[in-house]
Amino acid sequence: MSNLNLNGTSSVGQSKNVDLFNRDKPHLDGSAQDFSELFKNFIENVNAIQTQAHIAKSELDSGKSKNVEESILKIELADDSLKLMMQVRSKMLDAYNEIMRTQS
Repeated sequence: MSNLNLNGTSSVGQSKNVDLFNRDKPHLDGSAQDFSELFKNFIENVNAIQTQAHIAKSELDSGKSKNVEESILKIELADDSLKLMMQVRSKMLDAYNEIMRTQS
């Protein structure tokens, strides 16, 4: 499986990687993540990114933050991560429907 990271640049031009699947999280028993845990981490990370974007927008609107570039990057990252989640969801539903068709 390929490494699905969203890349963004910070206001100083450095590249940042966001691992939406949180695959580097260690397991106590050394086992690999199952699919449900992987997808749960994915959804939680997308939610956290959405929350960060909402906070950045609120701070920018209220004047607490003057860093427009960073706020825009957070909002764009949130948009891209939500789009990716919706694409993964669609692919999962397509696969489920295909399995159901082949069983009948």
